[in-house]
Amino acid sequence: MSSPELLCCTRCKEALPADSFYVCSNRSSGRQAECKECQNARKAAWRLRYPERERAAIAAAKPRNADRRREACRRWAQTHPARNAAKAARYRRLSRDQRCACCPPAEFEPIYDFARAAGLSVDHIRPIAAGGLHCTRNLQLMTAELNSSKGARYAVA
Repeated sequence: MSSPELLCCTRCKEALPADSFYVCSNRSSGRQAECKECQNARKAAWRLRYPERERAAIAAAKPRNADRRREACRRWAQTHPARNAAKAARYRRLSRDQRCACCPPAEFEPIYDFARAAGLSVDHIRPIAAGGLHCTRNLQLMTAELNSSKGARYAVA
């Protein structure tokens, strides 16, 4: 029985088994020059040093990978039907709990129809994320740009 191939990490200078290195088809050894531990530490330090570049890279990757993400979610839902059903039930329960008992859903349609026709956005005065209800008394019309800038705050800055 042969011993595993050992490679030397260019950063920590340790001789480690080949499976301690990420695969790289451009190198003759077929593995990266740094071990996984050193490479992960270097990448973590970079992310701490340049958080704005990390956020920009993530934001740029989201639209490119939207189809892959959607497909992964679909596969997960198919392989975990019980957990997916529980997740859907929890979402329905939360949506139901955030509605005011005095406002039937039919009362919302004219508000949203008017907003669409006028090119406006419907905003929750007290955001749902901050405990506000999805209720006609908690809605106001504003431009989409202003609504986006407001986020989950009570007042527009």
